[in-house]
Amino acid sequence: MTSPRSRPASPVGGGGGGSVFGPRLLIVGGMAALILVKMSAVLDTPAALPVGHAEMPLGDVPSIEEIYAKYGFNPRPADPAPLGIDKGRLAGLTLKDTAYVHIPKTGGTFIEALGVAKLGKTYWGRCVYKKCAGSTEGKTIYNEPDPTAWMRNLCPSVYHRPPSVMYKHGAKNGQTVAEMSPYYAKEQWTFVRNPYDRFVSGFTYALAAHYPGSKRLFNNPHVNPNPLPMAVARDRSKESQMQFKEWCTPSHLNELGTNLLRAFMEGKIDVYSSDAHYLPQTHFTHSTLVDGRRTVPHLLDMKRFNHALFDFIAALAPSEAALIDNSVEPIKAFKGAPDSFVPLNFKCRLGVADLNATTKAYIQAYYKSDFDAYGYDM
Repeated sequence: MTSPRSRPASPVGGGGGGSVFGPRLLIVGGMAALILVKMSAVLDTPAALPVGHAEMPLGDVPSIEEIYAKYGFNPRPADPAPLGIDKGRLAGLTLKDTAYVHIPKTGGTFIEALGVAKLGKTYWGRCVYKKCAGSTEGKTIYNEPDPTAWMRNLCPSVYHRPPSVMYKHGAKNGQTVAEMSPYYAKEQWTFVRNPYDRFVSGFTYALAAHYPGSKRLFNNPHVNPNPLPMAVARDRSKESQMQFKEWCTPSHLNELGTNLLRAFMEGKIDVYSSDAHYLPQTHFTHSTLVDGRRTVPHLLDMKRFNHALFDFIAALAPSEAALIDNSVEPIKAFKGAPDSFVPLNFKCRLGVADLNATTKAYIQAYYKSDFDAYGYDM
């Protein structure tokens, strides 16, 4: 099979001669006037997909060891962490004694909305820091911690920051651990996800979500040598944002995805970029900044979302578990929970089956600690 790195470059979107974008009308920066943007320098020429490093001395499908040797990347240690809940630890606790650790792309926004709207105003994740999910209190429970300037800039959503990072930097800001982190003295729990599924979900979300920030990584020159002009990429108008639908192809998933993972491992892009959407899950569930020790005792498998959530809630609040219908998908089971989903411009229907062998090898290398800790098959 021809390697993605060796096949001829193809136009963006897989089309024929010329850019699929070409000259078109765009509403730039919310201005009322329509501005004709002629993208001759960047987009009117065939916009080739990234072809990677031609000099890379790796096989068509490199091994994990070859990838590590090439890029000098070593995954952080993580103790084995079997999936499930420890009912003994939950005995005598209530929902409000728990702290949900929000790992991006594992259903977190939905769970946070559920806690406030349907579970007696239980504040989890982002709802700890700001009103959400229909809450009218307008009350901030904790002052938002600011561990360091670099963390604020790279991971602006405080509820996407791993607990170990908050603990580590607490003393530097003159705050006690209790002030620094909502996880302190709480029973921590979270959902984890197969790394293949999570990576594809991150890619499709980035293209389809209705705000420019989600697309920044895939428009980065380290990932895509033919990025859109910044005026277009940053424009919030639907006309501009819909252009990314052209990138919803298996070729883009594999080429851009492989380049992104390579950039992470080479250190060209910080792993906390894009609001930690591509950060390995063990950074959240283990003390990866210290010794790799597991710190979150309850790890629920997203593959069995409803059943796992039912078991967890039933162990703490049996009467509330009746909200969960195990026979239907989560979006139907909790349709009454407001403010729980980010609006999308379009549906990008890609899946794990669209990953080629090379991209899978890079996912295995970058997320090796996730595969090892949670027992997912490579």
